[in-house]
Formats: sequence, C-alpha cells, structure tokens
Amino acid sequence: MQVINKFFFRNQKLTSCLIAFMLMPIGLLAQSPPKGFPVVGEKCPDFVLNDVRYYKNTKTSLTELRGQNVILDFWAVTCGACIAAFPKMNEFQKKYEGRLQIFLVAGASLKGRDERKAYEIIKDKYQLSLASAYDAVAYKRLVRPGTIPHLILIDKEGVVRGIASSLTDSAVDSFVNGRTVDFVDKSETGRQDVLSKVNMDKPLFINHNGGADTSYLFRSVLAKWDSKRSINHFHPVYGVPAGGRISYQATGVSLSQLYSLAFFGALYSDIYNAESTKNIVFNPNIQVRDIGLFKSRQGTGEGLYSYSIQLPSEGRSKKDLLRMMQMDLEKYFGFKATVEEAEVPCLKLIIIDKQKIDLIRGDLGKEEIQWNLESSNNFLQNVTVEKLIRMSTYELDGEKRKMLKFDETGIQGSVSLKFKGRIDDFENIRMQLNDHGLDLVQSTKRMKVLMIRDAE
Repeated sequence: MQVINKFFFRNQKLTSCLIAFMLMPIGLLAQSPPKGFPVVGEKCPDFVLNDVRYYKNTKTSLTELRGQNVILDFWAVTCGACIAAFPKMNEFQKKYEGRLQIFLVAGASLKGRDERKAYEIIKDKYQLSLASAYDAVAYKRLVRPGTIPHLILIDKEGVVRGIASSLTDSAVDSFVNGRTVDFVDKSETGRQDVLSKVNMDKPLFINHNGGADTSYLFRSVLAKWDSKRSINHFHPVYGVPAGGRISYQATGVSLSQLYSLAFFGALYSDIYNAESTKNIVFNPNIQVRDIGLFKSRQGTGEGLYSYSIQLPSEGRSKKDLLRMMQMDLEKYFGFKATVEEAEVPCLKLIIIDKQKIDLIRGDLGKEEIQWNLESSNNFLQNVTVEKLIRMSTYELDGEKRKMLKFDETGIQGSVSLKFKGRIDDFENIRMQLNDHGLDLVQSTKRMKVLMIRDAE
C-alpha cells in the first residue's frame, strides 16, 4: 500500500530546484542495471554510508549495523513521493526506537539541486529526527537508477527481508518482530519477473498481459460487430449493483441504437409500456452532413457495433454509467448529442362514440388474430389496445407506419374488432375504427428528442 500523503513546498529556497523535477516520472530515467543488487531472502551486499548526519557516527557500514533492524530509504529532491513519506518514516523511527534504525540515503547532488539543504528545510518544518546519509557510491551500489521511492529492509543478520516503494504499518511491525513482511517486491529480481509478464506493445489486461484480465478499474471497448463471433444482443441499462462493477454490453447494435442506449438507457421496444419513458422519442433525430455512419444492414453486419463498458460501482449511479457511455460516443465519433423538447408528429387513438365501446370489449377467451393483406375480412379478438394500435398500422406504407402512436382511449382490458377492406389503406382503417366508436387521428405531442448534430 503506497503512502499517498500529498506534500507541497512553500519555501522559496527550494522553488528553483523543485518545480522542474517534482512531476517528472522517475521511471523514465531508467538505465540498464549493473549486477549485484540486493535480493530478497539473501545477504545484503556490503556497503558503507559516508556523510551520515543525525546519527551517533558520521560513517557506518553493514558490518557495524549487524544486530539491528535497518531500513534504507533512498530518495532525491526530484522525488515528491519520497519526501511525502518522510513524516510517516519518522513515526516508524519513534515507535520502534532501539529496535529499528532508519537511514534516509541520498546520492550525488546534481546542478541546481542540493538534497542536504532540502532535507534541512524539510526536517525543521516537520520536526523530523531521521538519520540521513549522502553517499553516491552506496546509492549506486544498492539502487537501480530510476527506481525511487526505494526502501531496503535488512534484518539483524544482514539478510534482506523486503525491497519496496512504500511501507504500511503492518509491514514495518512484521519486519521489526521477525515475521514475514507483506510488500510489493521492487527488487531487481522482482522487476525482471514483472517485465517477463508484460508486453507493452500489446493491450494490457488481455490474455493476462500485465495482470489478470479482470484486474482493471475502468474499461470501455468499441468494435465493429463480428457476426461470426457474437449474436445481436442488447437490453436496457439497469440500475447499479450493490458491489463489484457497473457494466453494460451490447453486440450487433447500430449507431443510432447506441446513442439511444447511452442517453435513455433503453430502446423503445424494451420499455414500450413504461410510464417514466412515455414522453421519449427513442429514435434519434440525426442532423449531420455525413449520414453514412448511421446506416446499417443487419444481413451483412455493415454499420453495426459491439460495445462494452465497466467501472467500479462504489459511489456510482446509473446516471454516471450513461454519462460515461455518452462521453465514449462523443470522443470516438465526434458528434454533439443533446436531449431537447419538441412537438413531435404522432397518431392518437381516441374514442368518438362511447356507446359503441361496450360492444367491442373483449371476453375471457383467448387472443386470436387474422391480419392478412390478401384477405378483406380480418379481425382482432381479445387483444390489448396497444396491440390494436400496432396491428392496425402494421401494413401501412410511408410515414404513418413510422409515426409514434399513443392510446388516448383509457380503455382497460381487451377489445375485439372486425376489419373489412384493405388493411394497408389508412383511410379504410380509420373508417373501420369509426364503425366501432374509435378513430386514429394525426396530432402532435411534446416529447424529449435526442438531437445528433455535427460538432461546431
């Protein structure tokens, strides 16, 4: 567990030497390591520490430290994380006084920086009592360049018990009391082992590259749909689970459907009767110069996508998941999408003769449907009003079939109607409905519409 205390310098004496380096990734300075670095579980290579301050001697060595538990904390003024951990290391020194000796070890000072002066300022500010050594030879002997923060734990027998970049309370307590130390191995051996498990030329967390395939915190993937490897599958975006990850995945969906899912959490066919979404137009209003991306063919898979997103559920909501999906679409496709209110053309089923309504109410029998273009005598027996609307407009051509339809009758239960004549003729459908006390009228309704436009 890494120490994450943030540390900010306010002393102007340090400003010039810190600003240029504090945010520099130390790992970028890595070079090919010489051989003979400390190995966990083996005797530590012999070393001498010169220019030691705030310790009983100005010089010490591994031999002289035998019989003590020792932590060597290597640092540089360019390493903000190293310096941020000093107060915690000071607490360890005080807590285990007489059983543990900690040394801060700095290497050669470069032009424009001086660890000695920097430590004096930090020491006074935080009332530190840590021993510090300034020895470039020991630094180079024990630490691979570019690997700080770097802490070496050496027991009373001179055996290395841990090499880490940070230490927890439990780790230090285990070390002082001769128990196994739990730490993330930052030794050269550990580094080589890690390097053997990761290929930076390939995506991480796929086929165990760099870790388990499920070890990521956040991931989203967008790909062209492969009909030979997956089927068309999508569902509404549900609420957030109690623990684990929030996730959503869809395969074989068009771009229009992806936008509807990202902004409304569903497609119209999924939640047709949901009260909370009755004022939503699920098909986006697309106003872009190049409409090609929104064209799709189910048979060939052209213009269809597969999408997956996963993120931690803690402190998240369904709204957060939708927002992340929206951001993914905007980042990849570049369109600007907004939900707006507008008057939308629609068809409404209304009652025009209440006395005839009792005559079409269904009985307790089963549903029966005959709806055939070749027949002039069709019927709907014991169907819901929603199905009545859907079937009566099913064979219509043009815009009327595509228009949104709404039930304004308030009829509860099922209905039964007979239809004579052509069922692909809108005026004939209206005439048949009129005979049963109903009408299907053109109107408008104020609804939420997803507008997709080119970015400005």
